[in-house]
Amino acid sequence: MKLLTEERGGVIRTRRHYITVEPLGDDRCRCEDRIEIDAGILTAVVAAFTRVFRYRQRRWAQLSVLLAASADPALPR
Repeated sequence: MKLLTEERGGVIRTRRHYITVEPLGDDRCRCEDRIEIDAGILTAVVAAFTRVFRYRQRRWAQLSVLLAASADPALPR
């Protein structure tokens, strides 16, 4: 599965967020998260800020547990 979001606002001209999820078996998957940022001369600063605050990965991990539990009632919630 693939997901692409395109966002902008403030100093960010464009921000493309690519997420790819690939199954590795019945109970595992691999998630790749890639971000392209264009903020003009501030791109390096915005990219550094993005690296420091990678809270999205934690939210995706929490979401994956919830999705797995809803798909398989035998899993703990």
